[in-house]
Amino acid sequence: MSFEVKIIPPKMLSPEGIPFEIKPTEKSGVFTTWSGDTLNYGFGLTTYTAYVYSADGERVYYSDSRTGYTLTIPEEGTYKLYVVAEKTYTTDRNKGIVGFSAPLLVCPEGKNDWNDNGAGTLTAIVSDRVPEDVNPAFIGVNPKIPEVESFRKLSKEEQEELSKPVEFFFGSDDPTDEERAKGLISFRAACNTVVRDVYIPSVSKGKKQTVIGLLADLHINVMNDEDVDDAEMMFTNKTRYWGRGASLVPHAMRGLAFADMYDKVILAGDILDIMASGSRQVVKEKIVDKYPGIMMTIGGHDTTKNMETGIPDALPLDVRRAYLAEIWPHDLLYYSEVVNDNVLCIVAANDLGRYNAEQVRKLEADIAKARENNYTVLIFQHEPMASGNPKHTEVPCLDANPPAVKSALDFYGTPHVGGVGRNDPPETHMFCELIRNAPDVIKGIFAGHRHYNFYYEMKAKNPDGTDAVIPNYVIRACAYNDYGCVTRIFI
Repeated sequence: MSFEVKIIPPKMLSPEGIPFEIKPTEKSGVFTTWSGDTLNYGFGLTTYTAYVYSADGERVYYSDSRTGYTLTIPEEGTYKLYVVAEKTYTTDRNKGIVGFSAPLLVCPEGKNDWNDNGAGTLTAIVSDRVPEDVNPAFIGVNPKIPEVESFRKLSKEEQEELSKPVEFFFGSDDPTDEERAKGLISFRAACNTVVRDVYIPSVSKGKKQTVIGLLADLHINVMNDEDVDDAEMMFTNKTRYWGRGASLVPHAMRGLAFADMYDKVILAGDILDIMASGSRQVVKEKIVDKYPGIMMTIGGHDTTKNMETGIPDALPLDVRRAYLAEIWPHDLLYYSEVVNDNVLCIVAANDLGRYNAEQVRKLEADIAKARENNYTVLIFQHEPMASGNPKHTEVPCLDANPPAVKSALDFYGTPHVGGVGRNDPPETHMFCELIRNAPDVIKGIFAGHRHYNFYYEMKAKNPDGTDAVIPNYVIRACAYNDYGCVTRIFI
């Protein structure tokens, strides 16, 4: 009997641009699929299993080595094809990845296991077998994201009560002026959000106090149905464990709900953990749309699709940035805004560890604007800048009991932007020099990237040639605490 079967193939290309092959035969519902093991479609060098779900989800028809790479579908209809690695394999970074197995599949309601006939069909069944640990490759598709209300909607009394310190990590509730200026106060608030307080003197007296809520390193990792068709995303979903399945999204939303009670919310990069379609969707709907006026700068994760795979991103950086720009609330590489006629906030992209000529031009204009209007300038970016001071080769971490690798970092040499010994382009030197020559208005530089709290001072020169310093604050990752981490900046 003749019947019609239509296959919707995945949008999978090898690094050489070769699509995954599936070809109809003369028999109805019978297809041949790719059988070689020399191409990598985002799952490593391995043979591949191609499969489809039946219309009712009760069966899975597959093609692999046991079927001679022949896919047989006995029912008329249109089917979406999925492709995964058949065999266990090792990535370029020596991470072992399991191959295809039944736990990858989603059982229909009322069933909890699959019976494999070994010849191309899996059938959903009810089983008393103790299930294996579910391979998380497809977990996190369309996850339920919990809604957290903005603290802005609460009364002042409720805001103050929830913001009260209940446990200090460093500093105390009676800090010195030096501790306040250096951000040496961190505590868990009554609402469980971890807070670091920073106090910065205003350039001009008599202006309204401004409070900024700053978060960094949210690392939102969410896959949606579009990502299932993306070989790079599915490979990353197997190799990148941290934050998978939207597990860190509640941390971000709780932190944002806390920060929203203040005059401005700013995010300092690595907002996305991977540039998945699902991650971008969550950032657009749950952050950009929900918090109008939010300012954000990009980190390296925000434009990366291949994470811990050992494979470079297939799309050029400018294309990936264009996708990201579609959901960004303002210009991707540089944006500034005056808050309360008091503070000029600047977000500048340095996710590549450098700056470009347009950023130099805009920063120069903003410094002039700040001097003309007596604005206090704060700069927010993802990667920390180098201090220019040799004493900062080992800056201690402020967090209690950090892992040894985070106990001290070099903020003078090559690890950080503008550091001694780096081969930075001229535009980067120009950007750094503009900052170092404007301590009269630039009163703080904030960054994430390092995931822990640090403080150091950048060497600078006042317009009259006298020596000065600009405080630099590196802040803790919001992802690290269930209720988020927020730096409060009082100006």
